[in-house]
Amino acid sequence: MTLTACVRMWRSAEHDAPRSHEARWHCLGCTLGPDRAGAPQRPLPFATTEALRITCARCQRVSARLIGGHHCVSCYNRGREAARGRNCKGSPPRQLLARLHQARLVVCDGDGIREVTKGPVVGAAEVAIALARHASGPTFFGRPPGGLQDG
Repeated sequence: MTLTACVRMWRSAEHDAPRSHEARWHCLGCTLGPDRAGAPQRPLPFATTEALRITCARCQRVSARLIGGHHCVSCYNRGREAARGRNCKGSPPRQLLARLHQARLVVCDGDGIREVTKGPVVGAAEVAIALARHASGPTFFGRPPGGLQDG
C-alpha cells in the first residue's frame, strides 16, 4: 500500500466509521495512519473500545448487529428461548439453561471500587465485556471474595 493510500484510508475511517468487514476497520486502531497524516496519536485504549463496541458479550464473536447493544442475534434468540423455557420445537433449551447463572465481579473505575452482580449470564467475561463497553475511563476487574460466580 502506498503512503497516500494509507493516509486516504485512515482519514476515511476517521470521517465515517467503517464496519467490521471493511478493510478500513483496521485503520481505527492503526498507529501508522495518524503519523503519516500528521495527526496526533490516539491512545491504545481507543482501539480496544472500538473492538468491544462490536463484540457480543456472551459468545465474544464480532457482530455488526448487536441487539440491545450486548448480544448478537443468535445469543439474543437463545436467551429468549431460555427465558421462555422452551425453544421453537417446544422442548427446554437444556444447554443454555444449564450454563446460565449469576456472576459477581469487583470493578474499579472512576466511581471507585464496587461489587457488581449480574445475571443470568454464562460467565464473568460476559459481565466484564458489558461493563467495559460503557466505561468512560480505565476500568479494572477482579475476583470478589468467595469466587467469581454464585452457585
